[in-house]
Amino acid sequence: IIKEFLSIYMFRRTQYDLNPILIKTIGYPETDPIEHDIDVLYETQQEADIYRIAAGAINGKIVPGGENNPYSRVSYEDNPLVRTNMLRFLSADINMFVKVQNDRFQNNLPIWHGTKSKINMVVNKVVELSNRTSNQSVIIFVHYIEERDSIKEALWYKGKENGMGPTLGYIIYEIDGNVEIKDREYILFDSKRMINSDQKCIIIATMQSSAEGLNMQHFSNIIIASTDYNPGNEFQAIKRAHRIGQQNEVHVWRYIHRYILGKKENAKRHIDLQVEGKKAEKIEKSNDLINGSFNAARNWHIRDLSGYNNEKSVIFKDIYDENIENTLIELGITKIDKGNISDEIIKDLLSGKV
Repeated sequence: IIKEFLSIYMFRRTQYDLNPILIKTIGYPETDPIEHDIDVLYETQQEADIYRIAAGAINGKIVPGGENNPYSRVSYEDNPLVRTNMLRFLSADINMFVKVQNDRFQNNLPIWHGTKSKINMVVNKVVELSNRTSNQSVIIFVHYIEERDSIKEALWYKGKENGMGPTLGYIIYEIDGNVEIKDREYILFDSKRMINSDQKCIIIATMQSSAEGLNMQHFSNIIIASTDYNPGNEFQAIKRAHRIGQQNEVHVWRYIHRYILGKKENAKRHIDLQVEGKKAEKIEKSNDLINGSFNAARNWHIRDLSGYNNEKSVIFKDIYDENIENTLIELGITKIDKGNISDEIIKDLLSGKV
């Protein structure tokens, strides 16, 4: 009976369900993260052409004017997963993409020695944050070690150029899959200690190794260098900082590559288009599941808090379905008040009385 009951009534307590009183009491951030989606602006026409031609070739399209460009040799493969991954490599770091193409397809693509606009934009955001009088520290989430190394190299050159030293005055930490759990915990402990002593810090972390289990609420600036096709990974990564104990507004900067397929198209196309599509699909399915399920947490009061007797710990949209009533009737429960199941009924169910 309990299993059948739980298949309909989910105990769900998310940030969007919490009573405002409870949010304030436990120190949960009262405002959502402020997200900034930023288009990559290419510094040179030559770089823009490479992204336009390579992204078109990955999708099996001939881009006008690209016939004589060496990057038109990029291979098309009739496998959507391979295409999505190739676009992710291209978005992350162009020379990582070149290496993967040459290793997989023997395309003999040349290494790119020109501008890397997205990497430079990420570093410029770090410089902008460093000029603040407070709240300068930042987490940079990447997907690949090669992407991290490109950012570190650009930080070094920018620091030397500005006379700010090779790290722009930041203490830089790294977290990836090769860093053991105890060492990750030490990085978080040490970075918090440094920030509390007015030092500015950067953590450059691979998203897969940092999306769960880490407490980073001493940071409130997050840069997502390249987007993830799984929205859950990005959501969990942002939640490393947007959690209980966060004292500041959390800002998220996400950098998105775009390209124009041709003049006749007169529209922008994402290099991250398939990634964005996958994210939208997963979000839609997740919302359908959540919105179609009952939240049993709604009957749990805020207890042991002076002055808040009988306050509900969650607030929610009433969701009612005749199928729920029919199922409960089959279980022997006949007193149904359109989505209002009493504590006594829940206790009876869990105790096995019905």
